[in-house]
Amino acid sequence: MRNNFYFQLRGYSKNSALIIIVVCCFFCLSFPSKSTELLWVSPALNHDHRSRLDVSSMLLIQKYLKDTSFIRVTANVSRTFKILNTESDACTGNMLKTQDRQSRFYMTNLPQVIAVGLRLYVVKGSAIDTILAAQTADNAKVDLEWLLKLTAFKSIGIADGRSYGEYLDKALANHAVASKIWVRHGSDVFSGSLKMLTQKRMQALIEYPTAVSFYTNSIPASINLNSYALKGATAFNLGYIMCSRTKNGLKLTQMLDETLNKLSHTREFYQLQLKWNSQVPEQEFNRLYKKIYDLDTK
Repeated sequence: MRNNFYFQLRGYSKNSALIIIVVCCFFCLSFPSKSTELLWVSPALNHDHRSRLDVSSMLLIQKYLKDTSFIRVTANVSRTFKILNTESDACTGNMLKTQDRQSRFYMTNLPQVIAVGLRLYVVKGSAIDTILAAQTADNAKVDLEWLLKLTAFKSIGIADGRSYGEYLDKALANHAVASKIWVRHGSDVFSGSLKMLTQKRMQALIEYPTAVSFYTNSIPASINLNSYALKGATAFNLGYIMCSRTKNGLKLTQMLDETLNKLSHTREFYQLQLKWNSQVPEQEFNRLYKKIYDLDTK
C-alpha cells in the first residue's frame, strides 16, 4: 500500500482511498488485468507544453505502451528525487546521467531526449557581456571556475537539484563562491530564472539553447541575450529516463528501454528530436542520431 502522499496526489481522502482499494481488489480477482502502473513525475507544464521534446516524446512512448497506466504527478527536481526514493514504480524523464544518480536509481540505456549542449546566457550589452566577449574573442570557451572567481561577476542562476554535468557541477559546488550562485526552487525554475536575468536581477544563466528558444516570447522585446560556449559542457546532452531502484523500477526501466529502441527506428521519433534541435544542420544531427541509437541506416 502507498503512503498518504500517494493518495493526496490523486485527490482522494484516506477513507475514499480504502473504499476504492476494496472495490478494485474485487474486480482484480474477478477480472485479472495485465495493465502495468507507472507513476510519471515531471515539472509543471506551462505554455504550449506539447512542443517540448521531453513532453512530446513521453506522449509518444505512452502511445506505444497501451497496456501501461500512466499516472502523472507534478514536482520540481528535488521533490522528484524524493518520490523516486519512496515509491516503488515511479519514473521521470530527461535526466543527465551521473555516477550518483546511477548508484541511486535505474536509468535507461537509451536516451529519451537529445539536446544541444548547455551555454552561458547573459544580457547583451551588459558589463559582463563585454568582459566575456573580450575573453572569447579567439573562440575560446568560458571557464565557469574563472568566471565565478571574477570580482566583477556577482551572480549566476541555477535550478535546485539539477545536474549540469560533472565538470560544471564541480565548479558550482565550490563553497568559496557560494554567495554568487542563486539557486531557484519551485516548478517554474526556468521561466523564473529567465525573468530574473532579463530584469538584470542576476548576471548569467546556464541553460539549453532549445529551452531558451521555447521561452523566447516571454523575453521583453527591448532585451536581447548573448550566449557563450562553456568549458566542460558537451556539444550535445542526452536526457535519460530514471526510475525507482526497486524490483518494479527495474522492470519499468527495461520496458521503457525496449520502447525507446523501437521508437528510435521510427520517422516520428526522429522528427521530434530533429525539430527540437533545429539549430543543428540535419546531416550533422542525422549522424549523431544514428550513433546514439546504434542505427546503420535511417
